[in-house]
Amino acid sequence: MNDPFIIHSSTIVYKNRWIEIQEDKITHPHNGEGVYTFVKTRDSVVVVAINDKHEVYMIKSFRYPTKKWSWELPGGGGEDEESFVETSKRELLEEAGIQAKDWRQIGKTHVWNGLATEQQYTLLARGLTFVDKPPADDDLLIEDRKFFSLDQIKSMITNGEIDDNQTLAALYLTEKFLESENV
Repeated sequence: MNDPFIIHSSTIVYKNRWIEIQEDKITHPHNGEGVYTFVKTRDSVVVVAINDKHEVYMIKSFRYPTKKWSWELPGGGGEDEESFVETSKRELLEEAGIQAKDWRQIGKTHVWNGLATEQQYTLLARGLTFVDKPPADDDLLIEDRKFFSLDQIKSMITNGEIDDNQTLAALYLTEKFLESENV
């Protein structure tokens, strides 16, 4: 399907090592001329590390923009020339101190399709081994790390302990994937 917007010009109005904010002067198919501003970011990964008891490893971290602690899955943005599988392996090791033998992509979604270009790759990691204490991360304050059953996770979602959309999407994809495996 063709893009229904006519783009007259594009300007990067802000840029740092993580994001670009782009402003496009456009003609909207229904509303005439205007401006559309959006964020360009690298794609990201979310890792669902699952043990032999079908428990999921989660991290409780503090997020600066929301000023709150939240349980979420390990993940993050890719580096230049790094595949999403390499990014997943690096993020799981950095945030959890875990290596995995088996990797499977179970989803690819848009993080915030009305405002950002970022796509999220969701990977399931199995055959887990704890290899090291995770190093301190300058960008992420971590209070706790542990495995949760799928029933515990459902309760955590219901009571608001898990409210990160990237984590929620990955957990949904995991639930559907495991159902297809009859787990």
